[in-house]
This record gives sequence, C-alpha cells and structure tokens, in this order.
Amino acid sequence: MSKFGPQPVHRILSSRGYGAILRTADELGIPRIHFKQALRGGVHPSDEMRERLSAYLNKPVEELFTPAALAKRYNPNYNVGKKVTR
Repeated sequence: MSKFGPQPVHRILSSRGYGAILRTADELGIPRIHFKQALRGGVHPSDEMRERLSAYLNKPVEELFTPAALAKRYNPNYNVGKKVTR
C-alpha cells in the first residue's frame, strides 16, 4: 500500500532498464527494502537516501520526491515494539 504514491525518482530509475533500482540501492549503500518502499511511496525517504540519491542523479531532492513524501523525516524506530497484524 502506498501512502504518497509512486515517486518521480521511481520513473527516472525504471527508465534505465531492468534491475536499475536495486543496482542503484546497492551502489549508494542504502538497504534495498527501504529504497524500494520509499520509491513506491510507502515510507518517507531517509536523510541519507535523500542526500545520496540527489548527488547520484545530480538533481535536487524536490524533483525526486513529492512534497508529501518529504514532509516528514524518516523514523527507523517507528514500528519497533509494535504488534504485527496481518
């Protein structure tokens, strides 16, 4: 489920061919699961992801993510200790 919708950077990386998203995550040293979730709009991008991806693509972060996705900082401890329901 997506909170913020697909991010513009998802389209940019997808246009680079098969496997470009995971390759980019590995090159930047960002965990694949967080990278994919942020590109699909499921979580806020982490500060390191914002900085590294912006430098890697040579574009301002505002062109890579929607305002809603950038509105809050990523909190890696958000779900720590919460009960998992499925």
